[in-house]
Amino acid sequence: MSLTGPNDHLYAAVHEAGANDFMTAIYMQRGHYFHYGSSLFVPASSSSVTQQAPLGNIVHWKLDFSLPRIDFHTAFVPQFTPPLTAGPDHLVVSTEVTLTLSIFGVQQSFAGSVWAVAIPVLHPGSKTMTLSVTDTHVGPVPANLQKSVDAVATLLLNGALAGVPLPYFSIPLGAFTLVTSGAPRIDQDELSLKGNL
Repeated sequence: MSLTGPNDHLYAAVHEAGANDFMTAIYMQRGHYFHYGSSLFVPASSSSVTQQAPLGNIVHWKLDFSLPRIDFHTAFVPQFTPPLTAGPDHLVVSTEVTLTLSIFGVQQSFAGSVWAVAIPVLHPGSKTMTLSVTDTHVGPVPANLQKSVDAVATLLLNGALAGVPLPYFSIPLGAFTLVTSGAPRIDQDELSLKGNL
């Protein structure tokens, strides 16, 4: 049987290695998606960093994510308490994060790991795909703050990832229209998509 099955005419897939190559290119060329800070640390926004407001005009801060790694095997997620929830067709994004705070001239930095479970979401009108984070674990964090920190990390990651639409079809089709059939599938280190003209 063909890769498309009996009801589809097109099949496209990206291997995990290709997804990570693409992520490396975005990280190197569009660093402002991964580096944020208030005016004390970031005098102006650029292609490598995004300026944000200080917290209450008192707390200056800087947030840096290392190069994220995408893993299409959710089985390799470490066991956390509470555990991350990953279902079929989910993927895992992991990165290191450093947060630096400056309060009245006194600076302190915190570093940790971020593990996020995400699902690909199609936007047929623009023929793009984004990642939607469904669960996050940040560590090390005191147990009494874990749920709050994880929830804030999920919001921040979804905000950042919403700004990175990934085109899933870039070949001009002329008079034809690409119609996807179903959601993207993740299997055997590949994210695949089927469709018809």
